[in-house]
Amino acid sequence: MLNVDLWGKYKRLRETVYKKYSKMHHAEHLHGPNVLVLSPHPDDDVFACGGTLIRHISQGHTVKVVYLCNGGKGITGKSETEAANIRKQEAKAAAALLGLHEENLHFLNMPDDRLFRQEARAAALLKPLIDRFKPDLVYLPAFTDNHSDHFSTNRILKATAPAKAMIAAYEVWTPLVPNLVVDISAEMDRKTEAIRAHRSQLHELNYLDAIVSLNRYRACLYTKKKMAYAEAFCYAPAPDYFALFD
Repeated sequence: MLNVDLWGKYKRLRETVYKKYSKMHHAEHLHGPNVLVLSPHPDDDVFACGGTLIRHISQGHTVKVVYLCNGGKGITGKSETEAANIRKQEAKAAAALLGLHEENLHFLNMPDDRLFRQEARAAALLKPLIDRFKPDLVYLPAFTDNHSDHFSTNRILKATAPAKAMIAAYEVWTPLVPNLVVDISAEMDRKTEAIRAHRSQLHELNYLDAIVSLNRYRACLYTKKKMAYAEAFCYAPAPDYFALFD
């Protein structure tokens, strides 16, 4: 259940999307060329925006992914060290299927479910990468997504965010209030293959059905273009997006 403070932020997010920016629209050409993805866990990048990342790469954009947590609590019956090692390899395999090069994957190795205790450390590790890369666009989970590590990821980026970057907040656990959809119909087969690379997680929960259904839902309810699958985002300049925290 959302606490009162988070509910207030959700309402401000809704007002920002529906009043300051245009309502739902789709992107034919994606913003770039330097694209940074913050993935709280080793699978969020693929689940939330895998199809969109394929499109970025096809446009010649440079895409870097930062995995903040190590996924150590994500496999039943495995120690945190064993689980983290398995999930790192799965993340690399899935990223390769999207077309990402391993040198563009960065693992901060923070402990699962405890990112709120490591926000300052994670921000210190992230800031040099942001300063060097100078992203034009940053993907991260919406702060309304129902997972503490996803909320902390927003706080971490806010501490390091480049003021000129655009933010595309994505959804995993909680549907967001979007103002942008990306048609991933042509990319869905590859995205599905990348999801399947996270074999350990598909044994834990049926993420495949959940994500495919979410992408189908977003496409079906969008009326301005016929599409089979879509990913949805809250899209805004960084200062406006992070003002919602204040």
